[in-house]
Amino acid sequence: MKKENKPMKKTKFLAVATVSILVLSVFVAVMPACAGSRIAGTLDGEYEKTPKLPKLPPEIEERLKEKTQPIMRDIEEIKAGENYIKGERIVVFKPGASIDKIKEVVGRVKPIQVKDVAKFGAKGEEKVVKLLKFESEEKAKEMTEELKKDPDVLYVAKNFRIKVPPVERIEFKGEPEFRPKAPTADPFRSYQWYLFKTKEQFAPLAPTAPAVAVIDTGVQYNHEELSGRVILGHDYVEDDNDPYDENGHGTAVAGIIGAKVNNAKGIAGISPKSTIYAVRVLDEEGYGEFEWVIAGIIEAGEREEVGIINLSLGGYVDYPSEEYAVFEYLINWCVYEKGKIVVSAAGNEDNLISYLFDNPETDYYDVVPVPAAIPSSFTVAATDERDSRTWFSNYGTTRLPYVDIAAPGYRILSLDLYNGYRVWYGGTSFSAPIVAAAAARVWGKYQTLSNIDVMNRLVSTGRILGAEKGFPVSVPRLDIAKALGKTLTGIQGQIIDAENPDWFFNTLGGVRVKATTVKYAFSNNGGFYTITGLAPGTYTVEVTKSGYVKETRKVTVKAGEITEDVDFYMARVKPADLRTVVVSWNSWNPGLLELLFGFYLGLEHPDMPRVDNVAGRDMDAILHILPDDVRIWPTVDSLWTWRPFDTIIYKPLSGKTYRLGVMESPYMWLWGKIPGSGAMAKVYKGSSIISTIDSAGATGTADFWWHVYNQVGANSLSVVNRRIPMFGFTSVSGATILLVDDDGSGWWRSDYSEWFKSALADAGYTFAYWDASVAGPPSPGDLAPYSIVIWFTGDDWWTTLPPYERKTISSYLSAGKKLFITGQDIGYYLNMYAKYSSLAPSFDAISWYNTWLKAEYVLDKIDAETDDNGYLGVLALAGVNGDPISDPTGDPSPDNEMMLTIWDGDGADNQYWADGILPYGGSTAIFNYLDEEGYIFTLGGVPIAGGIRFPSPVPAPSTPYRLVYLSFGFEAVSDAGTRAELIDEIITFLNTGS
Repeated sequence: MKKENKPMKKTKFLAVATVSILVLSVFVAVMPACAGSRIAGTLDGEYEKTPKLPKLPPEIEERLKEKTQPIMRDIEEIKAGENYIKGERIVVFKPGASIDKIKEVVGRVKPIQVKDVAKFGAKGEEKVVKLLKFESEEKAKEMTEELKKDPDVLYVAKNFRIKVPPVERIEFKGEPEFRPKAPTADPFRSYQWYLFKTKEQFAPLAPTAPAVAVIDTGVQYNHEELSGRVILGHDYVEDDNDPYDENGHGTAVAGIIGAKVNNAKGIAGISPKSTIYAVRVLDEEGYGEFEWVIAGIIEAGEREEVGIINLSLGGYVDYPSEEYAVFEYLINWCVYEKGKIVVSAAGNEDNLISYLFDNPETDYYDVVPVPAAIPSSFTVAATDERDSRTWFSNYGTTRLPYVDIAAPGYRILSLDLYNGYRVWYGGTSFSAPIVAAAAARVWGKYQTLSNIDVMNRLVSTGRILGAEKGFPVSVPRLDIAKALGKTLTGIQGQIIDAENPDWFFNTLGGVRVKATTVKYAFSNNGGFYTITGLAPGTYTVEVTKSGYVKETRKVTVKAGEITEDVDFYMARVKPADLRTVVVSWNSWNPGLLELLFGFYLGLEHPDMPRVDNVAGRDMDAILHILPDDVRIWPTVDSLWTWRPFDTIIYKPLSGKTYRLGVMESPYMWLWGKIPGSGAMAKVYKGSSIISTIDSAGATGTADFWWHVYNQVGANSLSVVNRRIPMFGFTSVSGATILLVDDDGSGWWRSDYSEWFKSALADAGYTFAYWDASVAGPPSPGDLAPYSIVIWFTGDDWWTTLPPYERKTISSYLSAGKKLFITGQDIGYYLNMYAKYSSLAPSFDAISWYNTWLKAEYVLDKIDAETDDNGYLGVLALAGVNGDPISDPTGDPSPDNEMMLTIWDGDGADNQYWADGILPYGGSTAIFNYLDEEGYIFTLGGVPIAGGIRFPSPVPAPSTPYRLVYLSFGFEAVSDAGTRAELIDEIITFLNTGS
């Protein structure tokens, strides 16, 4: 049902960790220095703590930057308050305030300029809106307080910027491969996949429909698809009555809604009986001001012929605030007084802006998108061809369930300026008009319904999408046919050419899709097919097209439902000596922004889906050829098509062995997992499929690798179907120790594994080795066979122990196992870099650090003496008298403890940011830092530790697990003999407790 008009609330989130007054005072005292001194080491800034992307192919890196930069600009703009226009205030006077009274109020605050924005409401009860400009923001603030005191003033809001995000668009010049039969049909209609996904082709078209107001960048009203169908409203940018579009966004929106049909040109609008009421409030760059939007909404709201108002625009404001209140007042007036439907785009920031500015001390989101978050607006999220939430779309959460409905918003073909046609990359801007047009269609057929009834009908007839499609709070996806009373039983899907890397034109038209001998359909140019009129039951769907390999798939159909997402990735027929491998999975969307903003900003907001548990994922198929050790990457890669499939083509040769594996993309570790992915590999030979391997039946425990098959020469495949790394994991028979290399090496960091391997070998230990940069992070099941895990993070500080790895470690320790973990920035990452929002650290990360690593973080950097050139001097630590690890001789006399130097020598020489810690939760210090004079380094009289062990008593009583944590890098210990001795003592303690 349509949500009620009520305030937004979220559960208050409290920190779970507490610290002593002494430690808190120390922490506060040192924090400014730590936070402000992020550069140390050599003079050239080599060791600056600045996140860098892994070594991506340059073209892909550029594409990823393009996707994040608009949001990053928004974040910086909001931080600086530049989303507000300085010195300007919008004043809404109470209904019935007289002209003289308004003049008196305005005159009293002495603005340098006054502008009439709008007047609306019934006669005698008009609400007057004015824009006041002051000489400075300081003066505006002062006069705001004066205005609020006046009984005739309803609201005083800052004027703020409204915009549409820059949207990538591709000129459409496609010649239809599979032409429609009707010569008067719209030739590009079959590329409008959103029509078929929403079943628009089956929906009855009423003879009339209400007008839809497009409040946007204007509309090219003389476009061949719109001419004679547009009513000209006002242009508030130029302040005239010619709302001509100079950007293209508004024209695209209008085309989705009302482009002409059956005119032998271009595309088809969803509600061609609707006229477009065009209002321009955004300039040629897509920017506008709140005052223009207010005036545009009021203008459209007062028009009798307008039933629906489309707002494919937005901005961010503080909540609660006068700005939010004014926007809410305006939308409420449209909906509850004027009976309109106000359709709003949810926004393209993946909720990240609301998360980043969320203050945990408040019980609501502190920055929200408007008009999207206003309860009375009909807010639309964006989906892709498989009904997954797109990687950019905002979405509802349990704390703020503001999204009402979802609709396609990805690879959208619509109009562009100068009689053009464009594929718009995507955005909720294009989902909103699909819903607006559907509302017009429903209202045209069911004219006695109220605006609330129409919205409820659209919601109640939609296909429900949940977490498996990327929506933490379930949302219906628009079904136009059902909303218009058409119930269908059948099958629908999309056909993709698995060997075409094009981002848009890799769909396959003209494919015959057969459910029975008499029930079949042909895919259109957008690759979509729909078979209707089926009885409930199970069908073997067969797809055929000349030049492509025939495929089949079993599909179950329920009465009154279309079984959707029955997709096929078709391979071309080739000579019999070639093999084609197509690996497909459920969805590529969403997850990209969760990954990148966790990486760039350490964001771990509790409402944000964990990147390892999102609905989407990026995978890479890889073919390993032996004995050459050659690795073949996909011919068609999902990072290019942004569709969930990879394709590899190869010619097997005698004397070679081929191993096929699938990994979560090495550039994108933790973006989704193999389990639950629906990953499937099909192997083609000549004109037939010779093997189909389903990951659902895989054995093994790895979450980020799937070994699919082996092949010797041109012989038959030997199916492996096991979740185990093909690279990066060295298993050793009988080993009880696993060394986990989590230093970020391989792609963008130094490799410190040799110092650990040498120390273990010198101490006489046998061990297995897991390189997380190649094998992906180990799962709990991967660790389970080993009684001791040694986990090191090197100098990595921005991918250090994200939630997935923390869950793995806590699961392992919960089983009573033993862990030695070391890294100079583990404490920094979990206590500083990992964030609840930009306003607070991640309380989950801090709590995990305290609870499982038994430490309290105090310092990010232990400063040592520097020379005249700024190079760090010696960093050293002293063992604790009587400790079983750092004083293994057991001699009670002082000065026999182990002494560690973690600079120079034959160590890694990398300790620029060694963390300082305190014991916590039953642990005890095993090493304390020394100052430059060789004394124990203290803050407030408290020794600062560089290592702890748990449990504290010796010999250890029965405990859940045993732990040694060094807050510096073990690899930096400057002497090989000391490293071997130290690791031996640590393992002895873990094994025996003494």
